[in-house]
Parts: sequence; structure tokens; C-alpha cells
Amino acid sequence: MKISNKELLNWLSERLLINVTNKTVFFNDLGLDGIDLETFILEFMEEFKIDFSLFNLEEYTLEGVNLYQIWFKGRKPKTFNVNHLEKVIAVGKWYDPSEIEKYILTE
Repeated sequence: MKISNKELLNWLSERLLINVTNKTVFFNDLGLDGIDLETFILEFMEEFKIDFSLFNLEEYTLEGVNLYQIWFKGRKPKTFNVNHLEKVIAVGKWYDPSEIEKYILTE
């Protein structure tokens, strides 16, 4: 599936009721967590027909990272941006942002 950056930004802004830009960091800048985050992911998955079988919700939430990991190990929830979502839509499958090399698209 192909979607323009502007279309994606509009869709995200409408769903999240906040102005989403290319610099928006998911989910740090949105204040989403828990059921709100899960609902958003399900809507995104359905709208763009994305296979989310490799997506681990806990890796992207504070709920999935305990205080010990934050304070003593410096672990924080993973993040991604709109550019990553565009690439996920293009391949039709969620992949971890750190694994971009496996999913580089040739046009």
C-alpha cells in the first residue's frame, strides 16, 4: 500500500486528536499508554492492513519497563516516528525500527 506523507499525517492527527508532524515521536509526544495505545495500534493495523505479529506492545510503553530498568539500566520504552510508519505501511508488516536494513525498499 502506498500513502503520501500528508495523508498519513492527516489520518494520524484525526485519530489521535493532536497535531502530528514528521518530528512526532511515538509514543513519547502523544501521552498514549495502556488501552489508548492498544486501541490506536489496532486502528492503524486495520486501516492500513498491517501484519503486527512482530509488534510487542510492552516494548513501547512505560508499563513494559519497570523502574529498576529505567533507573539502573537506563532502559526506556522504544520509540519510532512517522517516517517509520510510512515504511511499515509500504511493506505491510511491522518491524522494529532498529532492523531497517532488513526492510529497505527499492523504488
